[in-house]
Amino acid sequence: MALFRYEAEDKTGKVLRGVMNAGSEQEVARNLTGMGYNPRMILDPSGRQSSARNTGTAGALRTGIIQQPSSATMVPVSVQSEVHPAALAVFFRQLSTLVKSGRPIIQSSTDIITRNHKLQRVLGFMQEHLQSGKQLSGAMSAFPNIFPVHTTASVWAGELAGKLDIALDEIASDFEMEASERRYSMIGRVLGKISALSLIFAIPASNLATLLMPGFKAAMDHPDYGPKQVLLNIITTYVRTTLWKSVIYSAILIIAWIIWGYIKRIPKVKRATDGMLIRTPIWGKLHRYRALCRFMHVLDGLYSAGIAPGTAWEAASLTPRNSEIAEKLRLARNAVSPDAGIAQFFAASGVFDTDDIGMANAGEKSGSVPDVLAKMSSTYADKAASQRTIARAWSVGLLIWFSIILTGYICIRMLLGYIKLAFDAAGMVGG
Repeated sequence: MALFRYEAEDKTGKVLRGVMNAGSEQEVARNLTGMGYNPRMILDPSGRQSSARNTGTAGALRTGIIQQPSSATMVPVSVQSEVHPAALAVFFRQLSTLVKSGRPIIQSSTDIITRNHKLQRVLGFMQEHLQSGKQLSGAMSAFPNIFPVHTTASVWAGELAGKLDIALDEIASDFEMEASERRYSMIGRVLGKISALSLIFAIPASNLATLLMPGFKAAMDHPDYGPKQVLLNIITTYVRTTLWKSVIYSAILIIAWIIWGYIKRIPKVKRATDGMLIRTPIWGKLHRYRALCRFMHVLDGLYSAGIAPGTAWEAASLTPRNSEIAEKLRLARNAVSPDAGIAQFFAASGVFDTDDIGMANAGEKSGSVPDVLAKMSSTYADKAASQRTIARAWSVGLLIWFSIILTGYICIRMLLGYIKLAFDAAGMVGG
């Protein structure tokens, strides 16, 4: 006899979840059917799943295994979605609300309303996938450019733990926060790009001697020239010698930004940038703390649900939003035996410090691993919040210092150019 977790529907379509002590998955399905319920999913203690539905024969059972989303090992977990996080937040918030109300996931997917064309196309596939008795995470994994791997993995973990409604709610909250942060960071990105483009135009234009001397010579050579002719000569000189170069350099820079937007989605490039990101002073700590906080939180939920350590670790390892950290966590799953303790997984990953490994070991010996994981997740959340404040302060400070240095440099160039112009003009007049 063993404890099997199940998900079933009653006659009204309400979803019920619970635990049953039985000798096999088939026995659980028969018992649920005998009580008037339609079995939807049965999980044995190892995390293996049987998708169970009545298909005309009482107690009919189709078995399968919850598998890691197929795209997870191919696409870096941190690749940004092609859909704006605000649209994804609304999508998952609707799905979360519907699932929480007890509506079956199939019905919930048909009740979602979205204006985003990409999500509209995905919904049709998802509905067909769910109607065939498969998992929501499996449908999402077919669209890694729409649903990032870390999002699909979070849904997968929710399915494993029987807490899909909670997982969807947290995903919606994460995308809402990401949308808010993107609006905030967009100001810095726009100002940075404007500053870079301004620099291309301002530095050549700050050389007054080069720009004004031709006009001065024209006025000396042609005494009949009025202010308009002299100004026209200066503008012509600026366009002929400086402006066209600045326009070309700016166009090259804009094209480079556009190309980089595509290049950074290439798996190898994204993994490399993720590795550099966590090694960057200030911001590297922020991303590391966030990644480990998310991992601990998901691992805590899976442990609390009674999922086997190896399966729990495998699902949670894909939820951090940094590919290098996720890869190290995933490889730790293969570096130790499946029945190893959580502290051994921690040590094998190379991601956690000695204190974290010690806490995991203490949790195992005291039989309170979920409590320890929850506490560590909370600690990393606090560290991430503090580091986020520091990173923002540094971002604003660097932007201010960049503006001061740029303005000072241009002013010095203008002053030197003015002095050179004055000496050259005096020399011409004196000659």
